[in-house]
Amino acid sequence: MEENSQCSPPFNRQFSMEENSQGSPPFVLPDLEEIKSMPLPIGLKLDITESFIKEVESVLSRAASHKVGVGSHHEDKMKASHFPITTFTVGNWKRESSRQGDLTAKFCCAKKKLVWKFLDGPLMSKMEVSWFDITAIKAVMTPNESVFLRVQLAKPPLFFRGITPQPGKHSNWEPADDFTNGQAHLCMIHEATFPPGVLDKHYEELLMDNEHLAELSRRPFRKHDDRLTELGSVDSSSQNSSVVTDEHLDERNDMVGGGNEASSISHAPQARP
Repeated sequence: MEENSQCSPPFNRQFSMEENSQGSPPFVLPDLEEIKSMPLPIGLKLDITESFIKEVESVLSRAASHKVGVGSHHEDKMKASHFPITTFTVGNWKRESSRQGDLTAKFCCAKKKLVWKFLDGPLMSKMEVSWFDITAIKAVMTPNESVFLRVQLAKPPLFFRGITPQPGKHSNWEPADDFTNGQAHLCMIHEATFPPGVLDKHYEELLMDNEHLAELSRRPFRKHDDRLTELGSVDSSSQNSSVVTDEHLDERNDMVGGGNEASSISHAPQARP
């Protein structure tokens, strides 16, 4: 095995991936002399030169960059997605958006939760639904028209109210009573409409990345189970709230549910492995 006379004396070559992986431990190449002393398969010769070491470093650098790129993409997909809501209905309780940001939905992939947020005066209220409490989910997406999302639950959601925020700090929440006048405990179906095009891409990606929800999107909604008891009337003092008649509820049940999917209902894409 020939030695390159231009090679530097024995050295320790450190290839650091910190620039790419933001704090990942560096990969350290052995000393040049140590590499040369390593046994090779019978009949093979390898000239270990400075240029050879640089080529190895180049390959490792490209591999590290690719790994970090994939990780960043994964982190982006794990970020929560927020969407403005036009209307939200559970049982006979309905909220309509009157200004930007007062009604929002959130897919929280990291915590596997669906969150409905409502602005009441200066503070927010919210319902949290675990993905594992969802028994059916369906979206109706028609080009240039409002998107309709329907979710059926196995049990009522959790309720929270925002605590007066402090400057420069994240929002804090405390457990709260059912602010839907009991409708969220009587009815296990939540319905929301969104502005055209707001939900489409994110909903499809959600189903592709989550096999559990993709499977639920193919299941029919349970019949005659969306109202557990006779629904009461809504508290007239609720901000931007109104009563949804039983006739209207039945019309929505005919539009989505019962297993007979209209052509406008999005079918779940194949989940990613």
